[in-house]
Parts: sequence; C-alpha cells; structure tokens
Amino acid sequence: MTTGEVPAQSPEVPAQSPPDNVQQLEEEIAATREKLGDAVEELVAKLDVKSQARAQVTKLKGQVVGAARGARGKAAVQSAKARDQIAGTAQQARERTASAVDGAPEPAKQAAATGTKLAKQRPVQIGAAAALLIAAGLVAVLLSRRKR
Repeated sequence: MTTGEVPAQSPEVPAQSPPDNVQQLEEEIAATREKLGDAVEELVAKLDVKSQARAQVTKLKGQVVGAARGARGKAAVQSAKARDQIAGTAQQARERTASAVDGAPEPAKQAAATGTKLAKQRPVQIGAAAALLIAAGLVAVLLSRRKR
C-alpha cells in the first residue's frame, strides 16, 4: 500500500462473541429454529398452487357476488323509478279522461260507459276488432299512395 490509501474492508461480517452461558445459547438456537420454521412455512405456502388457486377463486367469487348485489340494487331502484313514473302517467291519464268525461254530453258519457263495460267483458274481441281497424287503415293509406 502506498501512503494515503485506505485499506479495503473485507466483506465478512465480524464474528459475534460467543454467549457467556449455555442457557443463552440454547435460547438463541430455539429462536433461530422458530424463525427458520416460519420461513419454511411461508415458502411451502408460496409453492402450494392448489391453495393459491382456491384463494384466488374465493376472492373472485366475492367480487362477483358483490357486483351482482350492486347490479340487483341498481335494478331495483330503476324499477321503482319506472313504476313511479308509470303510476304518475296513469294518474294523469285518468284525470284527463275524467275531465273530458265531465265536459261531455250525457249520451256520450253513457256510450263511453257502455264501451268500457264491453271492453272489460270481451278484451280479445275488442283487440281483434282494433287490429282489423288498424289493418284497414293501413290498406287505405297504401291504396291512396299508390293512386298518386
């Protein structure tokens, strides 16, 4: 070595001084064995593919169940909103119909009541008649366009 150089330090860890008594040595050995046992258990757990797969499945299952519950809750809220809107629209239609009926002459009121009664008694026949009227109207519109 030349003057001014710092001597290289060795990478070795300085040796610990031996314990003073046998009991202390036994305690250190027991602690080291316990640490080593824990490390081995951790390594075995990391290498156990089957248990890792089960854990992943359990985790994913929990996520799917949570998402399904959230979607079900959202659907229930949307359904309730839609039901409320339909109920409000139906109420408005009833009110408009009632006000229209109130302003109608008596013979029209009786005809409407009779028509409502018949519609409730024979819904299939009324539906078929409505379908025929719609079809006849479509035919009439198509024929009028064809003549032009």
